[in-house]
Amino acid sequence: MSTRTKAVIGIGFGALVLVAIGAPFLLMLLPNPVPTRVTEMSAQVAGAYIGTGGAVYRVFPRAEQPDTFPADSLATDTRPTVWVQYRQLDTLDSYGLHTLSGAAVAAEHDTSRPNLLGITPAAPLAPGGYYAEIPRDGLYGGTDYLYFSVTASGE
Repeated sequence: MSTRTKAVIGIGFGALVLVAIGAPFLLMLLPNPVPTRVTEMSAQVAGAYIGTGGAVYRVFPRAEQPDTFPADSLATDTRPTVWVQYRQLDTLDSYGLHTLSGAAVAAEHDTSRPNLLGITPAAPLAPGGYYAEIPRDGLYGGTDYLYFSVTASGE
């Protein structure tokens, strides 16, 4: 084998080893779309969460409304609370709960804690799919959409 062939094989093998070592670390940077239970809201710096059945879950926020209802949405009871925690909250009318058809759901807003907003439906929700519309990071930040479903049993 010539020196040039050995160099090409060595460089190719080295690149393969670097990709094999680096790929898991790159994959850790991807967001996890599965709802994750959090133990304490104060430990989380910013984001949106859904409280249901005595537990609070961090859910995957979507920057755009998907064409179909997300299969990985959190199943909740009939009165879930959406908690929003950001450095600076927007005006209350910017935050809302909606049915999948886009109809607004009457909601109560809890502003008793600084930089933390709770949004709870004013009445129990019927089974079906819903989303919360959450503005983020002020005027130019965009909107997050949190999807959840209400089931008859809450599971």
